[in-house]
Amino acid sequence: MTDAPVSRLRNFCIIAHIDHGKSTLADRLLQETGTVASRDMQEQFLDNMDLERERGITIKLQAARMNFSAKDGQNYVLNLIDTPGHVDFSYEVSRSLQACEGALLVVDASQGVEAQTLANVYLALENDLEIIPVLNKVDLPGSDPEKIKKEIEAIIGLDTSNAINCSAKTGMGISEILQAVVERIPPPENLIDHPTKALIFDSYYDPYRGVIVYFRVITGRISIRDKVLLMASQKSYEIDEIGIMAPNQSKVGDLHAGEVGYLAASIKAVADARVGDTITLFNEPAKEALPGYTEAKPMVFCGLFPTDADQYPDLREALDKLQLSDAALKFEPETSSAMGFGFRCGFLGLLHMEIVQERLEREYDLDLIVTAPSVIYQVKMIDGEVLFVDNPATLPEPQKRESIEEPYVRLEIYAPNEYNGTLMGLCQDRRGDFVDMKFITTERVTLVYEIPLAEVVTDFFDQMKSRTKGYASMEYHLIGYKRNDLVRLDVLINSERADPLTTIVHKDKAYGVGRGLVEKLKELIPKQQFKIPLQASIGSRVIASESISALRKDVLAKCYGGDISRKKKLLKKQAKGKKRMKSMGKVDVPQEAFMAVLKFEPETSSAMGFGFRCGFLGLLHMEIVQERLEREYDLDLIVTAPSVIYQVKMIDGEVLFVDNPATLPEPQKRESIEEPYVRLEIYAPNEYNGTLMGLCQDRRGDFVDMKFITTERVTLVYEIPLAEVVTDFFDQMKSRTKGYASMEYHLIGYKRNDLVRLDVLINSERADPLTTIVHKDKAYGVGRGLVEKLKESG
Repeated sequence: MTDAPVSRLRNFCIIAHIDHGKSTLADRLLQETGTVASRDMQEQFLDNMDLERERGITIKLQAARMNFSAKDGQNYVLNLIDTPGHVDFSYEVSRSLQACEGALLVVDASQGVEAQTLANVYLALENDLEIIPVLNKVDLPGSDPEKIKKEIEAIIGLDTSNAINCSAKTGMGISEILQAVVERIPPPENLIDHPTKALIFDSYYDPYRGVIVYFRVITGRISIRDKVLLMASQKSYEIDEIGIMAPNQSKVGDLHAGEVGYLAASIKAVADARVGDTITLFNEPAKEALPGYTEAKPMVFCGLFPTDADQYPDLREALDKLQLSDAALKFEPETSSAMGFGFRCGFLGLLHMEIVQERLEREYDLDLIVTAPSVIYQVKMIDGEVLFVDNPATLPEPQKRESIEEPYVRLEIYAPNEYNGTLMGLCQDRRGDFVDMKFITTERVTLVYEIPLAEVVTDFFDQMKSRTKGYASMEYHLIGYKRNDLVRLDVLINSERADPLTTIVHKDKAYGVGRGLVEKLKELIPKQQFKIPLQASIGSRVIASESISALRKDVLAKCYGGDISRKKKLLKKQAKGKKRMKSMGKVDVPQEAFMAVLKFEPETSSAMGFGFRCGFLGLLHMEIVQERLEREYDLDLIVTAPSVIYQVKMIDGEVLFVDNPATLPEPQKRESIEEPYVRLEIYAPNEYNGTLMGLCQDRRGDFVDMKFITTERVTLVYEIPLAEVVTDFFDQMKSRTKGYASMEYHLIGYKRNDLVRLDVLINSERADPLTTIVHKDKAYGVGRGLVEKLKESG
C-alpha cells in the first residue's frame, strides 16, 4: 500500500516550448525532493532514450513520483509527468494533461512566449488545469522577467502577479515551485468508494514481462493479484506486478483514486492494451469506459521499406511494439515496384517521422529506406466519388478526376520584428495567403498565414530557423481543404516509373521541381554498365530529362593494330551487350535519391538557367555566404543584384509579397506598390553631419531626429526605404566619414510610393536578373547607368 491520502496528492505536468529548460527543471525537482540521490543524478534524468540526450529534446512523456514536506508540516505526494515541447509531439502533451490537475508553464525569461508555449497553454486550459507561470533562466544576462510577465499577460491572459522566478540550472526558486504546487494545484477528487476505473496514458513493450502499462486511477482502487478487464479490447488479465515510478519502478500493494502507477500482467498481445483504454475490475466492472483520447490524426505520410526483403516481418513487429509507446504512429502495408514490400506510415510531422525512423533502426536493428513525405489530398472524381489520397503514386489519371483539393493549415510564426521581410518572403514562396500581422510587443510580431500543409512538411521549419538565426518559432493546425491547380509529377528512371519519387505539385512549380529532381538524381545515382535516362513527366508529357552515361570499358585496349574490322567487331559486340543489359539491368538507387524532393528550392531564369532565390540578413551576410560557397564547395557563382520584399495591392483586392522584381505584375493588374521602410540610426562625429544628411536625402530618407550624444558625437535618425540601404549605403557611409560612422536599423513597416519596374533588354530579350524596382523619379538615371555599364563590360 502507498497509504497516501487523496487530499495530499498532487498530479501536475510541465509544459513549455522546446529548449525553455523543462527537462532541467524536472531534474532539479527530483533533486530537491531527494527522489534521486546526488550520486545517481545526471542531466535530462527523465529523458532515458539516447536520442533524447543527443538531440537535447524530450520525445516521450515520463512520470515520476516525489515526496515533499511542505511548510504546513504535512508530507505530500507529487506525481510529475514530464512532457515534450516540440509541435510534432503535441499528442504526447495532450495525453499527459488528462492525467493531471495542474501544470507548470515554463517560459524562458530571455526569449519570452513562443509558438508552442501558446499551443500547450490552450491544451491545458481545455482540460481545465490550474496553471502556475514559471519564468526560467532568470540568471542569464539577457533575461527580463518583468517584460516577459507583461508579455504573458498580454498574449495568454494569465495573471502573473504570483509568477515564480527561477533558474533550473542553479537551483534558484525550486523550493518555491514545489510549495506552489502544493498550495495552488487542487488534489484529485476522492472517489475511492466508486467502481474502479483507470486511464492508460502510456505503455511500452518489455521482452520479459510483456506490455507494461502506465495508468492514472480515476475512481476506486487496483491491487496486486486483481483480475482486470481492458474495456476497449475486452481482454482480461491477472496483475503480476503493480507499482509507482519513483522515478525507477518500485513495487507496491495497491493504488487508489488519484494515484499514478504502472502494472504488468503478462500481456503479450500489443493490441490488447492501447493508450486511452480503461482498466476496470473483471468481477466488478464499471458500467461505462472513460472518454479516453481523441484519435491522433497523422499529418505527414511516407513509405518505410526494409533494404533487405527478409526484414519485412521484423519491421512489422517493430512497428507494432513502437506504436504501443507512440499512439500517434499509424501504418498499413504497402508494395512498390521499386522498393518491394513495406509500410505506408502516418506521422504528426517531419521531426516525428525522423525520430520513428531512427528508433526503428537503433532499437530494432533495421536498415530502412524512407520515401519523401506527402500529405492527404482530397480528389473529386468525375463520377462524383471523393477519394482521399496519401500516396502521390496512387493519384487517379487526369481524365478520371474533376479536381484536387489539398489540406491548408493556419500557420502562426512568432519572431523578432527585424525578420518580418524574410519570413513573409518564405511564406510567399510556399504559396501562403497572408492573414494577419500582430505586434505582441514593440520588438516581437506574430505573422499569420494560411498555407498548404504540403509546403510546411518539407523543409519549411529548417528554412524558417536558418533565416531568423533560430529566433523564430511556429505553430500550426489544420483548417480544411482548398482546391488548387495540382498535377502529379512522375520520375522515370531507365523508362520505369519510380513511385517513391512521385510527387504532387502546383502546376506553376512543376517544371522547376521536375528539372531540379532529374539534375539531383543525376548527381546521386551511381553510373551503371549502361546508359540510364532520367525523365520527369506530367502524364505522358516529359517536361525535363537528363541521362547518366554508361561506365565504358575500353575493349580496344588489347588491339595494337591490325585490320579495322577486328575493332568494329569488338565494338559491335560491346554495343549488343549494353543493349541487353539495359533491358534486363536493375538500377541501384541510393536512399539519398528518394529524399531529393526535399533538398532543393529551385528558381529558373531565362538568362541564367537554373539557380536559387536566397534570403540574407544583409549585404555582408550575402557576401560571406557567396564566398563560403565558392571557397569551401569549389563553385563558380553568378550573383544577381539584391532586392527586398515589396507589398503589391492588386486591382482585384489581393495582396502579393514580391521578392523578385522580375515577377512584379504588370501595371494594368496592380493598384499600388508599398516598399519596406526602416528606422535608421547613424552614429558619427559632428563634422560629418552635412555629408551624412546629404547621403540619406539622396536615398529618399525622411529626417526624424538628431540627438547629440556628446559635444563631439551625434545620432542621426531617418526613416528610409530598405531597398536604398541594402545596396551600397554602408560603403558610401564609411567612405564619406573615413570609417568613423556606424549604423543600426530595424523594420518599421511598409509605405506606398510611386515605384516602377525597370527592365533591361539585351538583344530584344528581357534579362530577368537585371530587372529592378525603382522610384519613378530615379528610373531614367538608373536605366541610363545600367546600359552604359553593360556596354563597357561587353
